[in-house]
Amino acid sequence: MVTFREATIDDMRLLFDWRNEQETRKNAFNSSALSWKRHSDWLQRRINSFNSYLFILADYQSTPVGQVRFDIKGDGFAEITISIDVNHRGKNYASEGLTKTCSYMKNVKKLKKIFAYVKKENVASCKCFRKAGFENVREVKIKSFDCYLMVYA
Repeated sequence: MVTFREATIDDMRLLFDWRNEQETRKNAFNSSALSWKRHSDWLQRRINSFNSYLFILADYQSTPVGQVRFDIKGDGFAEITISIDVNHRGKNYASEGLTKTCSYMKNVKKLKKIFAYVKKENVASCKCFRKAGFENVREVKIKSFDCYLMVYA
């Protein structure tokens, strides 16, 4: 069972470590390591923004297992990203976390459409997004990467 809560400034180290983990960086559109200063500035902006929602996913023992972020892109539209702690991958946390946070954002925050860009080579992410109810809409290029545009149905 996965639960989620809003991220706080106290999550800075956890999010920093997740962001700079090798496999996470490989699957990101910006794969360079992030400095502590840039991360700190980024997190402050995200937490204080009305156009971003950052959630920490946790397991049944309240152990943090990953993060989900929604960036509002227009009236009722948001782009979603997710990463799961390297020690908790393959345990269904990603698809369950996506399902729960998307449901919350649609029902409580009244989002009309949630979309993600997922690298085609990132097979695990493609599977978890599909399992969570996302559908492939089309293939796109993002920063020279072949990707799927996936939309929450």
